[in-house]
Amino acid sequence: MWHRLLLYLGVALAIQSPAPSGAATPDDDAAVVTFNARVDDAIALRDAGDDAGALAAFDEALRAIRDRSGPVFDKGRGVVRYHEAQLLVALERYGEARAMLTLLRDSPGLEPAERDTVAARLAEVEATLASQAAARPGRLRITAVGVPADVHVAVAVAGVTVGRAPVAIERPAGRYPVELNAEGYLPARDEVALAAGAEVSRTLRLLPVDADATLEIAGWTTFGAGLALLVGAAALHLDAAAELDRATAEGIPYATALTHRNTGRDEATAAYVMYGVGAAASVAGLVLLVVDAGDAPARAELNGVNVGVGPGTVVVGGRF
Repeated sequence: MWHRLLLYLGVALAIQSPAPSGAATPDDDAAVVTFNARVDDAIALRDAGDDAGALAAFDEALRAIRDRSGPVFDKGRGVVRYHEAQLLVALERYGEARAMLTLLRDSPGLEPAERDTVAARLAEVEATLASQAAARPGRLRITAVGVPADVHVAVAVAGVTVGRAPVAIERPAGRYPVELNAEGYLPARDEVALAAGAEVSRTLRLLPVDADATLEIAGWTTFGAGLALLVGAAALHLDAAAELDRATAEGIPYATALTHRNTGRDEATAAYVMYGVGAAASVAGLVLLVVDAGDAPARAELNGVNVGVGPGTVVVGGRF
């Protein structure tokens, strides 16, 4: 750490150093007097444990020489800013300390060793800020749709009931299973990834128990109809093939029989159409049955609406 003597040394030399016009001016002398007086006040306040008062006095010292230029005044500003950064760290105002040290690191008037000292202190402050950001809890907001406002929807996070939807909770970073339950409705489930300092909103839709039964019936009905069409298509196809075989056995060329004797051509076409429709109906029925399964990932995808804000940003100004 730079010694207080550097402050007085720098300011004393400023009076003896040539000003831009070649000599120090009365205004320079007055600025130096005010600067030194405010620095004295700041050091006394800091020694008395009044860090906030010391910070204010250092600010007044900087204002006293804000219009002064030259290497010595640059040195004085640098020393005061370093002391201010130390006070900001003591006050746990790490964002402001980082801004002050960054300004100081890029300002003129520092020797290489002094610039290295500033850079090392800046790295310590940035590490503290990163650690604070990682320790911040995330905020999770959970709401329910598909139910009247007067229906009590219980919200459980990681198996623990946390309240009634809508609800907002804070949790450390991680992945959390969420479940909503209401009387007369099927459970709605999802999993939420929560980052440190982030805010995530999750909306889950609850389906009435009757609606689930209707969905199941529709699924099995559609699937059954599809299977029936596939079986009928296979029978038609076999009948068409048998008819063509009979024509061929009678000595009629295959191409002639297919073209001129109606030996299964229409039946084969109908069979292919039934194959397509039956396959589509079967797939649709399976999809309905999968969606009907309350624990299936497909339901979670349909239910979940994720609106994430984050991760939390580090605030440059203010207390942490």
